[in-house]
Amino acid sequence: MRTRLKFTLLLVSVSGFLSLLFHLGWTSDVFRQERAWYHRFPKQDRGEPPTTPAAPAISIPIPSPVPPIALAMSVNAEITVSAGPEEPVPKPAPVAPPDKPPEQAKENPRLEVRLEFDENIDQVHTAEKNDWYSHADKGYHLLAAGDHAGAIDAFEQALELNPDRTELKLQLAYSALKLHRNRQAVRWFSAVVRDREPAPSFALRRQIEELENRWSADGYLIYRDQQDDFGPLTGPNLVQSQAGLELSWQPPGIGYNNGRKLALYGRLLWALEEESLSFSDRSYQGGVGLRYKPLSRHNLVLSVERLLEVGSFARNDWMLRAGYSLDHGTDWQPARRWWSWSLYVDAAMIRPRDPDIYLTFQAQGGPAFRLTEQMTVQPGGLVLVNWQQDRYRTAHLVEGGPGVKFRIYFNESRYEAWRSHIELAVDYRFRIAGNSLGGSGPVAILLFHF
Repeated sequence: MRTRLKFTLLLVSVSGFLSLLFHLGWTSDVFRQERAWYHRFPKQDRGEPPTTPAAPAISIPIPSPVPPIALAMSVNAEITVSAGPEEPVPKPAPVAPPDKPPEQAKENPRLEVRLEFDENIDQVHTAEKNDWYSHADKGYHLLAAGDHAGAIDAFEQALELNPDRTELKLQLAYSALKLHRNRQAVRWFSAVVRDREPAPSFALRRQIEELENRWSADGYLIYRDQQDDFGPLTGPNLVQSQAGLELSWQPPGIGYNNGRKLALYGRLLWALEEESLSFSDRSYQGGVGLRYKPLSRHNLVLSVERLLEVGSFARNDWMLRAGYSLDHGTDWQPARRWWSWSLYVDAAMIRPRDPDIYLTFQAQGGPAFRLTEQMTVQPGGLVLVNWQQDRYRTAHLVEGGPGVKFRIYFNESRYEAWRSHIELAVDYRFRIAGNSLGGSGPVAILLFHF
C-alpha cells in the first residue's frame, strides 16, 4: 500500500474517531442540560440560578377545634370496630332510649362470635407468618455455614408457606448452582425472571443462557496491510491476513459446573492471499481439541489440540495452550454508557518434544455507548504484542493505535439474554517495534458468535 494512501486512511480514521467522540459528547445528558440552561437563561451567570419572586401571603382561616364530645365519639367508634380490621367500618349505632338498660347494648351474641372468629384468623395468620420466617431464617444460617443442601430444604419449606418471596427463589437458584444442580438452578432462575417481569435482570438471563448453552459457533476475518515501504523486505510475517471458523459443544452436566467449563471443539483456519480477500488453498489448517476452564472466578482456559493437515502448508502436530484474561463491561449493559476494557495473555506450544512457542499480549479499552437496544459502539485504543520462536527464526512485533468497534446483539428469548452478536472493528495500528514484516496501517476485523 502506498505511503500517501496510508496517511490518507490515517487522517480519515482519526477524523472519524474525533467526530464520533464529539457527536457522542454533544448528545450526552450533560451537554443537553447545559444547552437547556443557556437557552432558558441566556443573560444570567450559570452559577447563580434566577430568583423566584416571593409568593403573596394568603390568609387561611383556622378551623375551630373539635368539641370534646365529638372526639370521644370518634375514639369510641374506632374502638368498637378494632376487632375486625379487614371489615368495613360500620356506622355508629343509635343511642338507646333512657329506659333501656345500658348493659343490653353490650350483650350482642352476634358481635361476640364475630370478634372470636377474627381473633382466630389473626392467630392462624401470625403462626403461618412466623413459621415461614423461621424456615427462611434457618436457611440463611445454613447458607452462612456453607451447608447449601440444608439451605435448599429450608428455603423450599419457607416457599411452600409463602410462595411470593422472590429473594428466597434467588437464594435457591444460587445454592443449586453451587451444588452443580444445573436443572434446578435454571428452574429457580426462571422463576425469579417471571417475578421481576416486565423488567427482569440481564445478569440472571445471561446466567440462564450459560447454563442452557450446548452448541456455539464462532468465526473471524482479519484483513490488514502487509506492505511496509520502510521495513524489511524478507523475514517472518506476523501480520498475515487470515480467517477461521470454530464449532464447540458443551456436554450437559459436566460442561458447566459453577463457572467451570468444559467443551469439545473443532476448527478450520486459513490465510488470505496478499492484498486480496481470496483464500489461500495451501494454508488450510484443521484442528480438534478439548478446552477446560478450571476456576470459577478467574478466566484461565487450558486446551489441548490435535492439529490436522489440510493444505500443503499445514502440519500434523499436538498443541498445548493456556490463556488468561481480565475484562470489565465487554458484554451488553442496560446502561446508556459505561467503560469497557480487557487484558489478554495467551501462550501456545506446538510439538512439545521440539517446541515452537507463540506468545500474545493484548490490552484494549474505551467508553462504550448503547446506540439502540441491540447496537453498541466503543471508540478506544489497542496495544498488541506478538512473539514467536520456531526452529528457523524468532519474530516479534509491537503495535498499537486508535480504533472503534460496532456490535449488534440478537437471538434472545424470554429467559435467556442475547446469545449471538456480530462485531466490526476498525483500527489504525502504528508499528512500534519488531522484526516482522508489515508496518503501520489500517486493520479491519469482522467477528461473529452464535
